[in-house]
Amino acid sequence: MLFALLIREMSTRVGGQWVGAVWTLFEPLAHLLILIAVLGAMQGGNPLPGLDFPVYLATGLVTYFLFQNLATRLMDGIDANRGLFAYRQVKPLDPLLARSGVEVLMNLTVFGFTLGLLGWLGHTVLPARPLEAMVAIGMVALLGTGYGLVAAVISHDRPRLRSLLRMVMLPLYFISGVIFPVDLLPRDTLEWLLW
Repeated sequence: MLFALLIREMSTRVGGQWVGAVWTLFEPLAHLLILIAVLGAMQGGNPLPGLDFPVYLATGLVTYFLFQNLATRLMDGIDANRGLFAYRQVKPLDPLLARSGVEVLMNLTVFGFTLGLLGWLGHTVLPARPLEAMVAIGMVALLGTGYGLVAAVISHDRPRLRSLLRMVMLPLYFISGVIFPVDLLPRDTLEWLLW
């Protein structure tokens, strides 16, 4: 049953057309290229000396998009699959888990494609500690799924709360250290970010 729900979610996610699949790859790549161009132009080349900036930005953006997509798309999972609850085999958690699996698979595909493209362009994309990198991505996926499940439950039949939870993602994007390392901030600002 979960496999059938996974296939259903996959087909609805990309719209059953090749344009949906291309857009899934193009959107994060366009975001990445624009940020590389803007931040590189502002800082005159490499904004972070000692780091391969495109690889740093790609790994940060794709993992953040993984969390964001899990958090926001799981909120709509109950309403989007309400018709399936007429079947007694389908519990409310099943479509949410299938939706989570689709988001993880699609984001891992985008991550692999992005790193493959950067590697083809001559950047070093292989992590120094691959096991730690896999655990970190797995933890982000679990955290996003957990947040999305909680958000789905507390925002059920509350569209204003869903809008508020979506708006929280924008400040989180800027303070998460995706665009620049958090270590570059002053010490007193870091104490506030720990909260």
